[in-house]
Amino acid sequence: MGLVNGTNLVLYINDAGTDRAFGHSRSFTLNLEASPIDATTRESGGWSEFIIGQRNFTIDFEGLVDFQDIINIEYLNTAIINRTKFLVKFTDNLAGALVFNGYCYLSSVSVDSPMEDVVSYSGSLQGTEIFATSIA
Repeated sequence: MGLVNGTNLVLYINDAGTDRAFGHSRSFTLNLEASPIDATTRESGGWSEFIIGQRNFTIDFEGLVDFQDIINIEYLNTAIINRTKFLVKFTDNLAGALVFNGYCYLSSVSVDSPMEDVVSYSGSLQGTEIFATSIA
């Protein structure tokens, strides 16, 4: 197994049983977090001690606007209004590839339309429940 070209990874939303890629996506960032809980006692010898509490994940994404895409700005707007819970995944679609997936809510979306430049969108998905991996 070699290094992975980021261009090959694709972020999908499961829409009514069909995996649909974010339209004209340019990048996405997976953030995994584990919240530390202070477990320091007098016996800690002056050093802080921690245990891990709740874990969570977010996915930040950005792409270019094309109103003809299935997963477009209108779709994302409707998802926020309806508080839609999504199953999302990302993978490079190769046989034997690692697949990351989990349930999310869309927590933000924005559109940037600079003068004489391409219109882009960006947003963030807030994970709920476990974030898992599997092999394609």
